[in-house]
Amino acid sequence: MSIVSFLRARIHEDESRAARGVTGGLLTPQRVLAECRSKRLILDTLERERREAATGDDLEWFLEAESSAISWLLGESAEQKSKVLMRQILRAMALPYSGHPDYRRDWLPS
Repeated sequence: MSIVSFLRARIHEDESRAARGVTGGLLTPQRVLAECRSKRLILDTLERERREAATGDDLEWFLEAESSAISWLLGESAEQKSKVLMRQILRAMALPYSGHPDYRRDWLPS
């Protein structure tokens, strides 16, 4: 199971509990549902960015090539930094679910 699939499943579970009015703690069902919407927006944005990076047009390729040349001169590539950032965001989002049996220890933030 990928970390994105794991997160989507946990968000779905949280939404289901909130819809039944079972949230636990001090959170209201409305708060839980709002957090679920927020998490889905983040996941959707990250997935859209990943897809667009994989299917860029010629202008985008040119700009990336130019960026790569600059990055080569200055250090780590923008693409590499982007991948690291996405991984860090996903790991941070999964952390509250670290007690779940499907949570993988390699998802712990570094």
